[in-house]
Amino acid sequence: MPNENPTTYPKGERTRDLIIQAAADLFVSQGYHATSTRQITDRLNMARGSLYVHFRSKDEIFEAVLEKCHPWFQIPECVAVAEGNTIEEFVHDSAQRLLAAWDKHPEYIRLHLIELIEFQGRHLPQLFGNNFEKMTAVLRRLVDERDDLTSIPVPTLSRALLGLFFSYLMSDRFIGFGFDIGMDQTAFEYFTDAYLIGVINKDMKKG
Repeated sequence: MPNENPTTYPKGERTRDLIIQAAADLFVSQGYHATSTRQITDRLNMARGSLYVHFRSKDEIFEAVLEKCHPWFQIPECVAVAEGNTIEEFVHDSAQRLLAAWDKHPEYIRLHLIELIEFQGRHLPQLFGNNFEKMTAVLRRLVDERDDLTSIPVPTLSRALLGLFFSYLMSDRFIGFGFDIGMDQTAFEYFTDAYLIGVINKDMKKG
């Protein structure tokens, strides 16, 4: 996510972050191809030449926007700071943090559709790979600290959790498909509970 308080950045990084934020707003409102670099610089009252100090092309700007704003990247960030005495509490806390983060910028899910439609998913392998590495690193630390997870490989667990949370985002926050109980935090808890049945260690269940 772009820094909510860019004044905490050094000047060069602050300018880069402002470009990413302006570009993200334009991309989600009118699409990639309909957005020009001039529109981005005009929004910031910036000379076009200044933009190319930070980015070589509009495509490079879009890649930076994906890395900062795509909802995928909020998953490992929220999981990394989640709390809970049990795995159920931990996953539920992760879910609640994700809902709060996604609801700050619900329009950013459109970036995923722009990538699929305008780029035929060209950036997705690298995007997912970067996110998968972050998620796996977070889960390795988690597994080392806990004894209530199954012994399945961490990469498999990482992929499963990424799929769990992102599928909820697509069905609820983008498509708007709700369950009878209503798609809110309680519903998300049911959603995660369905997954947790297969995550909690069998030995822990017996105990």
